[in-house]
Amino acid sequence: MASWFPNVIHMQTEFVQATWETVYMTLISAIIAGVLGLATGIFLIASQPGGILEDSFIYGLLDKIVNLLRSIPFIILLAVIAPFTRYLVGTTIGTTAALVPLII
Repeated sequence: MASWFPNVIHMQTEFVQATWETVYMTLISAIIAGVLGLATGIFLIASQPGGILEDSFIYGLLDKIVNLLRSIPFIILLAVIAPFTRYLVGTTIGTTAALVPLII
């Protein structure tokens, strides 16, 4: 292990603490996002047209917010793999270039 990760051996306590902090952040955010996502999904299904709590205004508003926020991770992915897209397709603009992050 020392040959592969020489800095980790010298900073073992910091490495363990950083690993714990990463796990902590991931678990807490996953639990909160899961609960909020489940509640939002249930409310969307219940308030949709024909749902048990049908409310077209609330459904339309919540639907637009969810669709807007859902696209943000794709935009980040699009920016992160732009060099790979340029290498593979020759450009980062256009429909052909959009296929690369869509496939990934």
